[in-house]
Amino acid sequence: MDFLSNYSKKLDLINSQEKLDIANLGKAPDLSDYQIDKEKFNKYIQSVRKSKSDTKNIFGCIQYALFPLTVIYILNMSINYDKQHDYSLLVLLLVLNIAAYLISNNIKIDELPGLPEIFPGYQKYLDEKKIFNSKLSKIHAKYYKERDELGFQNISYWKSLSGIGFEKRIEEWFVKNGFTASRTSYSNDKGIDLFVSKNNKTFIVQCKAHKKRISPFVARDLYGTFSSGRYDGAFLISLEGYTKGVIEFVESLPIALISLEEIVRLEQNSDYWKYIMRKFD
Repeated sequence: MDFLSNYSKKLDLINSQEKLDIANLGKAPDLSDYQIDKEKFNKYIQSVRKSKSDTKNIFGCIQYALFPLTVIYILNMSINYDKQHDYSLLVLLLVLNIAAYLISNNIKIDELPGLPEIFPGYQKYLDEKKIFNSKLSKIHAKYYKERDELGFQNISYWKSLSGIGFEKRIEEWFVKNGFTASRTSYSNDKGIDLFVSKNNKTFIVQCKAHKKRISPFVARDLYGTFSSGRYDGAFLISLEGYTKGVIEFVESLPIALISLEEIVRLEQNSDYWKYIMRKFD
């Protein structure tokens, strides 16, 4: 079976369907559809933003000018503590400092109130644009999920994962296929990466993202862990497959070997799970 070709065809189909659904949405709302002159609108926006920016900068400069004056006045009062001082001036400086700070920080350059009154039709444009963007986001989310799930059939993707990334993705893969799954802590996993359950049966899972085939000692260690607990079976999952010794060792044991090619095969034909699960009958 040509896994890569099958994956590419499905990916092309998903991408084509997404483009078709987006096309079926029609044209995105545009200001010109609501009798709003774009050039006039943009000039107004730029003018308002510039005015707000200039005002914000002015009060910012006032604040920066008043602050050192206030500090100097307080220092002068501290040095000449034995003299009489005009506290009303200090209060005034402090009030002006606070006022300049509040005004400067409360000017929101991107907030443009009153546009619907100035440009009739603008509110309808906003409402319909919001609806359009919501539908567009749902389409993107739908096909993102489909591409993400299709990633289970992408051999190159699997091989690009780190050890931890491989474990996380295998956990998601089991859940996608009807299992409940939980990962073990890295500090005391005893060779177990996941616990998975289905149909009142519990299995242990060991994931190996090694770049070479798994040797028999890994299978023996997994069998030892399996034998010391109350489990119904074990899965040994490897990116690069297994040596002949591993295959011979688990032949009569409730340990299912799943290679990357088998993950892809299971994704493309769910009936193959029946064959895998016979190991635990």
